[in-house]
Amino acid sequence: MVERSGEICLIREILENKSSIGMFVRVTGHVQKLRDEEGMLEITHDGVSLFVDTNTHIDIKDSKEDDLVQFIGEIKKTSTQMCQRYGNIFLEAKIFRIVNGLDMKLYEEALKARRNFLQTIS
Repeated sequence: MVERSGEICLIREILENKSSIGMFVRVTGHVQKLRDEEGMLEITHDGVSLFVDTNTHIDIKDSKEDDLVQFIGEIKKTSTQMCQRYGNIFLEAKIFRIVNGLDMKLYEEALKARRNFLQTIS
């Protein structure tokens, strides 16, 4: 099965977007909390966080707290019993990689430039 590439998003954009459920995204953040007993990992960037479900056969054993990581997956609505613990939405991860050393300020500038370019050609 070929995975979808995912729209490049920042965590805050996902949280602010009311229609983010069902979107396939690529998101980057620092590992805040390692996997808990339910397989959820918390990533943060710019003061906001997103929980990531890592139970989908991806290997995250090489990651540690404060690693800069990138996930591709689908945004899902949190079940009622999980909502209080993990918030309203989470990312069901399909692909994972460690991206330590990535300059996030430059990454955000490049993302903005990419979006501006794509807007001009469409």
